[in-house]
Amino acid sequence: WVIHHAITDNWSVTLLMRELRQAYDALRRDADPGFEPIPIKYADYASWQRGHIEQRLLETQRQHWIERLTGLSPTTLPTDHPRPLQASFRGGRIDAPLSNELLAQLRLLGARESTTPFVVLLACFKLLVARYSCETDIAVGTPIANRTRFASEHLVGTLVNTLVMRTDLSGNPRFVDLLARVRATTLDAYAHQDMPFDKLVEDLGAGRGTLVHLLFNMLNAPVGRQQLHDLQFEEFDFDRVAAQFDLSVHIDAEVHRRIYLEYATDLFAPATARRLLDNYLHLVSQVLVDPERAVADYAVVAPTEERMRAAWNATAISYPDSVTIHRLLEARAALSGRRIAIVSQGDVLTHAELDARANKVARTLRAMGVGRGQRIGLCLERTPDMLIALLGILKSGAAYVPLDPAFPAERLTYMAEDADISVLVARDAASTAAGRQALVAAIRIGPDAVQPRPLISHRITTGGVERVA
Repeated sequence: WVIHHAITDNWSVTLLMRELRQAYDALRRDADPGFEPIPIKYADYASWQRGHIEQRLLETQRQHWIERLTGLSPTTLPTDHPRPLQASFRGGRIDAPLSNELLAQLRLLGARESTTPFVVLLACFKLLVARYSCETDIAVGTPIANRTRFASEHLVGTLVNTLVMRTDLSGNPRFVDLLARVRATTLDAYAHQDMPFDKLVEDLGAGRGTLVHLLFNMLNAPVGRQQLHDLQFEEFDFDRVAAQFDLSVHIDAEVHRRIYLEYATDLFAPATARRLLDNYLHLVSQVLVDPERAVADYAVVAPTEERMRAAWNATAISYPDSVTIHRLLEARAALSGRRIAIVSQGDVLTHAELDARANKVARTLRAMGVGRGQRIGLCLERTPDMLIALLGILKSGAAYVPLDPAFPAERLTYMAEDADISVLVARDAASTAAGRQALVAAIRIGPDAVQPRPLISHRITTGGVERVA
């Protein structure tokens, strides 16, 4: 039984299933189903809604939404892939169970704060989005049945409307205070739900995706018994390959007691979607235990991910705090000089070779008058030459000042003058093509000099250090 969403919604499916049960039970008894006459048809509802819009009866609601959404930028999350110019709307879906304990705690907290489980879960979702996006103006779309009149409760068709729930999360409030904000946002949106979302998008001159990228939905249509007399039936799941929004959360707390997360595969990898869902449920569990905490105090990362992060970052190694790094290298070279120290684009250096080349640089610098208290500029790309020069500078007794070769010349000149460097170690662009070589140039920066003026240059080569000027 396949029905397009353009002509039905979740509420309508429930009505159709109810009538199917009624017809099945009657025909088993060879009786007439005895359907009640339908008060209105879908065409009647569409005509009534169009009349409201054309007669400007919704003008108050229209103005309210325009004022409410002025200046709104769609909330965006960090993604695995850059947003394409044209969305493909391809999607994936993951899900997780909702325990009876969690649902009971939701109802208890909602009752205590004079709100519903939907508002509690929506507030948690907005908090998660705020933490991920580092934003405080959070807008989430949510579908509403839009059956505010008795006659429409029995009507099959698409009446569902989308409301934009915009909430300010600034100020690090307690969760119960944030819950009050979301509750006020929700009630305000419900009070102005007759304005069709597509019409609002048209009036704002925006596309559907420019108002909200995120959807939050709690399924609450009256399902009734899942049985056809003596036959038991159940819904079967299938892969959903479409995604209208970046992320869509659907919560079924009544029938299947599961939470579903649909995601745009243009933007998110499956592993990222799974982490988002796990982190959301972890956040909900903390809120239910202690809703009085400031929202910044809740941990977003789930325990499994936190343990993984801690393991990956457990890289601390105890080094002697009274020995310098170049002395540690010398000790390593003496113990295991043939062990490989550096591998770079096919070049391999052992500890002994690394130490020997650093010594050559140190001797050259000392011969140029470099000693303790001086600062040496180090302007090399991340190559073995940079490490050789760095260690050589330390061995000479001086300190090094890192200079990025990609910086503009003016910036490098300013940094060299500001740091009062006496020697600059930089790559010789003319000799780069000939091999791995670097240039050691003595620089004098006096009070009357605007640009550094080289006095003497030495080139570091694989064979040693040679004077070139």
